[in-house]
Amino acid sequence: MTVCIAEVGAMPLLVDLLSSADPRTQEHAVTALLNLSINENNKGTIVNAGAIPDIVDVLKNVSMEARENAAATYFSLSVLDENKVAIGTAGAMPALIKLLFKGTPRVSGYLKFKVLVGCCRS
Repeated sequence: MTVCIAEVGAMPLLVDLLSSADPRTQEHAVTALLNLSINENNKGTIVNAGAIPDIVDVLKNVSMEARENAAATYFSLSVLDENKVAIGTAGAMPALIKLLFKGTPRVSGYLKFKVLVGCCRS
């Protein structure tokens, strides 16, 4: 089903919703992209639709749940090395670090784990 959504061209429409004036719409859009990003075939489609900079805005400005889902989306997309560069270039790191210290215990623990794993791989 998630591949079908991408194949019919829905990804750019979801990415557009990340810039909505309604915070709930932004939250739902980033959550949908998170769920779609789990499928390997969708990762490139999400990035090519221009999602990375818009996810930074959600990461900085929307509800804590939306921020956590934005962070999780980045981690899902960062499985592909080329996406890591795009995420870093978009300015996500300061917002992710802020979330590390101000997020819920669940997301802070997850972020700490991902940082540790990332450091060990280098």
